[in-house]
Amino acid sequence: MCRFQIQDSLIYFEDSQNMGKIKNDSVALVVTSPPYFNYIEYGNIGIGTEKQYSEYLDNLKNVFRECFRALIPDGKVCINITNMKSRKDIEGKSFLYPIVADVTNLMLSLGYTFFDEIIWVKGNANNGALKGKPLFGSYPYPPNPKILDSIFENILIFKKDGKLLNRVNPQDKELSKVSKEEWMKYTKGIWIF
Repeated sequence: MCRFQIQDSLIYFEDSQNMGKIKNDSVALVVTSPPYFNYIEYGNIGIGTEKQYSEYLDNLKNVFRECFRALIPDGKVCINITNMKSRKDIEGKSFLYPIVADVTNLMLSLGYTFFDEIIWVKGNANNGALKGKPLFGSYPYPPNPKILDSIFENILIFKKDGKLLNRVNPQDKELSKVSKEEWMKYTKGIWIF
């Protein structure tokens, strides 16, 4: 186990499928971007290295079960995740893994309430997975739409039902105040940056 402390925060570097050192009902917000399935070489251990999609989802379920346990009533989980394309050389055909829908269903099965969703547009086509390159050598002929260059990801927001017991004190609440311009920009369902 590796851990260090900064001011009043304690940081652990451990497997997120077992966060036993974190007390029940003690975390107000979880922000996470789980490793991609089948897209990046992460090494030999951990989430994102699974050979089977069902195993990947099972591991994510273990993590989000732990998050549910640790969340306070009315606590939120924000998950930055996207659907992933298959690898034709491995899966044998081109298709999209429905990760966004499967994670949504997984979260609902754990008792979360689907609270909101943000579409994060990552700039322009040159920021997508293909970095603006022609799609799989098909240029200039449009390919099957299943292999379009994705330039967005989803941020799914879930909450744990229950009544928030400890509200923020007025001084801290005042410190978190945002301008009208910031409010208008960040309360939209589509973020572009």
